[in-house]
Amino acid sequence: MQARDYVLYLSLLDVLSRNERIPLEAYNELSLLFRDHGDLLEELEKFRPLHSPSTVYTHNSIWMLFFLMPFLLISFLLVFELPLRGH
Repeated sequence: MQARDYVLYLSLLDVLSRNERIPLEAYNELSLLFRDHGDLLEELEKFRPLHSPSTVYTHNSIWMLFFLMPFLLISFLLVFELPLRGH
């Protein structure tokens, strides 16, 4: 491993140690980067993200809420506006 890569790896571990866990995408990319370095993969394993379906569900639910909110608001406006037009 080159000295530059080693310094980069040490700084990365410092950042990771502050955050305790990293997102799954980042972990997968780092494991590909370190695939030929067993010792680095072993250290990276300490920061492996937990697979939690509830976390994924919550994340997707939040985005779904943001996506559907305008449609929900328009629906409420239309529902409450129709009786006003009839009178």
